[in-house]
Amino acid sequence: MQLAIVFAPIHPAYRAALPQSMAELKRAIGEIQKRVSDENTFMLDLHASAQFGPHDFYDAFHLVWSGAQTLSDLIVTDLEHLHTDNAIATHGQAPATPHSNKAP
Repeated sequence: MQLAIVFAPIHPAYRAALPQSMAELKRAIGEIQKRVSDENTFMLDLHASAQFGPHDFYDAFHLVWSGAQTLSDLIVTDLEHLHTDNAIATHGQAPATPHSNKAP
């Protein structure tokens, strides 16, 4: 069995208004990535994904139906392409190493 950790998208205006909070989130994601790098864990980081725009959100954290469909599609696609290795996937961000929990 493999654990999947998904960091859902956050509204672009919220991210822009709170850069310090977003930096802390990125730090936390990096720390989690380090801690699970030897585990059977898949991480999907979409918190700042370019795949989501303001029209995809109801508020800072909740997606409207079309945004939820996009999120579901991305999760399914990445899980379908998952190999037996640990993985981290990003959309619209510079990944550490696509589909790898290994640090750059």
